[in-house]
Amino acid sequence: KRPITAYAAYVSDYYKQYKPAGSAVDFAQEMAAKWRTLSDAAKQPFYEINKQDSERYHAEVDAYEKTLPPKRPSNSFILYLLDHRADFVKENPGASMVEVGKIAGAAWKKLSDAEKKPYQDAFAKAKAEYEAKHKSSD
Repeated sequence: KRPITAYAAYVSDYYKQYKPAGSAVDFAQEMAAKWRTLSDAAKQPFYEINKQDSERYHAEVDAYEKTLPPKRPSNSFILYLLDHRADFVKENPGASMVEVGKIAGAAWKKLSDAEKKPYQDAFAKAKAEYEAKHKSSD
């Protein structure tokens, strides 16, 4: 569950105390108006609730992500693209990311084996590390 915002904590606290009658729309408008008039000092406890809940949320996400299997490494073309994407974008202003990918693919195909080698070596190293981790996580 995502962390509660300071405003949502304020609304929840108010609702628990006063249990207002009337429509939800009227209640929402009333709460928004009250929130806007609160001083920063009055809002601070709700920002603290948000901060604590955000810490809880991030701890839960980190714990969950640790249970996931390792990510597969990027292939040699993707490594090349990561290094040169900014150049392709600068050379082709207004090009969509799909178009930039096609331009990069054409440039990759024109590279000699010697120019591709650093990216292929980096991929081979990352792949070996991935396979070692993947075997240990099974």
